[in-house]
Amino acid sequence: MRRNGSLAYYLRCMNSSRHLRNQKSCGYCGEPLEAARVSVYRHCGARHVLFENVPAFVCRSCGHRIFEAKAVEAMERALTKRPARARRSSIMIMSA
Repeated sequence: MRRNGSLAYYLRCMNSSRHLRNQKSCGYCGEPLEAARVSVYRHCGARHVLFENVPAFVCRSCGHRIFEAKAVEAMERALTKRPARARRSSIMIMSA
């Protein structure tokens, strides 16, 4: 799954929130899904953002994550404007 895709890409991958709650198995491998809170890395140009505690449905076997539309929309809004409360952190970039 593309990690830095657009809102349209994510919305094509999901139906309604009610459908997600009723979905019991992964669309890729067929294993059970479970509700979890995950970290999501996104970037927009030179700006890199790590969203923490994002609600998702995660496959126990392959790790595929499905997000509800409201979570994706909140991430998209945060990427298009600078949030009032942002924690800054440094990362080291290494090349092989």
